[in-house]
Amino acid sequence: MLRSLNKLQMDVFYKVREFCLNKIHRKNPEQFMLFLSGGAGTGKSYVIKSIYYEANRLLSQITDNPDEQTVLMMSPTGVSAMNLGCSTIHNSLKIRTDIKLPYVGLGLDKINSLRADLGHLQILIIDEISMVSPKLLCYIHGRLRQIKQCADFTPFGNVCIIAVGDFYQLPPVKAKPLYRNTDDLTNLWQNNFKIVELQDIMRQKDDLTFAQALNRIRTRQKGESLSPKDVSLFKTRELEDYDENVLHIFATNALVDEHNTKMLRKLCDRLIRIDANDFSKDERTGKMTKINTITSKDVDTCLSNVINIAEGARVLLTKNLDVSDGLCNGVFGYIRHIAFDNDENVKLIYVETPFPNDLLLVGVVGLDCWYWMQFLSPAFRRKLGDY
Repeated sequence: MLRSLNKLQMDVFYKVREFCLNKIHRKNPEQFMLFLSGGAGTGKSYVIKSIYYEANRLLSQITDNPDEQTVLMMSPTGVSAMNLGCSTIHNSLKIRTDIKLPYVGLGLDKINSLRADLGHLQILIIDEISMVSPKLLCYIHGRLRQIKQCADFTPFGNVCIIAVGDFYQLPPVKAKPLYRNTDDLTNLWQNNFKIVELQDIMRQKDDLTFAQALNRIRTRQKGESLSPKDVSLFKTRELEDYDENVLHIFATNALVDEHNTKMLRKLCDRLIRIDANDFSKDERTGKMTKINTITSKDVDTCLSNVINIAEGARVLLTKNLDVSDGLCNGVFGYIRHIAFDNDENVKLIYVETPFPNDLLLVGVVGLDCWYWMQFLSPAFRRKLGDY
């Protein structure tokens, strides 16, 4: 891996390696916070994998317990975490998805358990930093300080941070990106991170013309037209005749639903309609009462009240079930079999994933229990309160 790095990638690698060697020799090196940026194909993931392997090999010498992590790699999304062979931010640091400021620390038992694993953490690598919000970065800072038991306000508990990503890519969901945060109380990004931007395209070395055109789209401003040369190049990729089974991208959910229904009717023999059972919780008694839905989607959750499924239908996971096992948001699977009870209600659904020897057995208790739907998509699950 090291031999294939270019000069700038090599400089970053040896900078981190020097820190690790100084740490081993107890020279008390200064904390660094690095932002490794660059467009698609510039080798960001390749560099951090190289850094992770080398830093982990070196820093493992400072602890006697092999289970303690000195280098941790994580990502805000399940797909990128799976590609890197790591875990998500929320899972790694036990951060809830519904966090609010000010920071709320973990209880004694939970933080002690986390401290046993990460008490010797020296370097934290965060991939897809563009999707990390200022609020989530504050919780990473707070959690590391709590793990390290810092008495001062040193950023991130004096743990070195390598943030990796491209701010031209997706921003956080329903939140401001880090570079737009102007709140002095929560601004950990500005003035802390030194930027290194990779520019040499490594992935498409054999087709630099196309790669450079893609990069011009990446940096294009709103209202700025593409050059006629780029437009002509991209039109060479248009197909008049194509396989309808390939993934389609639409601008609205309505068009997505229309296309999915069309493909289900075309490719599947028997379409099965399942109506949602919605429940309302009485706050006084705690009793769950079945209610009739009026709108096409649940008001609080925007979940569909009706789904259509069929054997052979392709489904998409939109929930991280087990990232380490490859079952994460964005993974496709196929419904291979639907079993019914004596009343012709759906009883079992078998979903085959693209991973060898993996078969998800998904169970339903009548149609009153919708927990099974989390294995297909959270968009099919119903809000059951504490039930």
